[in-house]
Amino acid sequence: LVLNNIDALLLMGTSGPVMVSIYTSYNFILRFLNEVASRVELSTVYSFGNVFAKKEEDRIYPLFKEFLILFILIAVSMSITFMVGIRGFVSVWVGKENYLLDYITVILFTGTLFLNILYYPLVALINADGLFKDNKRHIFICAITNLVLSIILVNFLGIDGVLLGTVIAFLLNIILKTNLISKKILKEVKLINILKYYIITILLFITLSIVLTPLEAYFLSTSTGFITVVLKLGLIFILVTGLTSLILYLTSEDARNLFKRAINLIKRKLKN
Repeated sequence: LVLNNIDALLLMGTSGPVMVSIYTSYNFILRFLNEVASRVELSTVYSFGNVFAKKEEDRIYPLFKEFLILFILIAVSMSITFMVGIRGFVSVWVGKENYLLDYITVILFTGTLFLNILYYPLVALINADGLFKDNKRHIFICAITNLVLSIILVNFLGIDGVLLGTVIAFLLNIILKTNLISKKILKEVKLINILKYYIITILLFITLSIVLTPLEAYFLSTSTGFITVVLKLGLIFILVTGLTSLILYLTSEDARNLFKRAINLIKRKLKN
């Protein structure tokens, strides 16, 4: 939230109210998606809290990896749907040509969503362990980083510079929190063993951003009605979620454990 407010203020000062309005239109949807993901994050805090309360340290890392897989699934599903469909959605929602940003700007917007969702399992574990001061220090460091980078980059890249500064700040936030977890919570786990999940996932995101360029252009060119666009976005979300779930299930033992846990939870709910 702090980082997003910095972006809006900088755009108001350098690009005027019209660009702020455009930024707000895209960011409104991003905030809604982030809010959905944050509701899931609250439940993970409770789960980690129970583990810490019962002093079951051996369960912390396996549980963390399962929740990380869950948020990777959420991040990929929401981000790909947003990236492919947001310009088409805005074209029928707002109906103004100047609101259609370049695809590279959409990628940067999506990057902030993607990294913010990936950050949730880290902050859930940190908050469950009561490391609030460290978390506040990270927020301050990242806010200052975002402000400095955005002030510099906005003069060369405009809105892209502001968003790039935010993306870098989110990346720094993830690095700081993984380092904190490795030092104070998962002391037996090497930092690289936590970071590797993020490195692989971020590289995948960059690759998909390039590969899906033709699909995004096609979606934009065929976006003619609001209801049709919403239905197509729903279909894209379902397909991306299903495909990502399948890939994770086939390639990750942690994902298989997560899905088994989810199935057992559903069975218990149905019995009750």
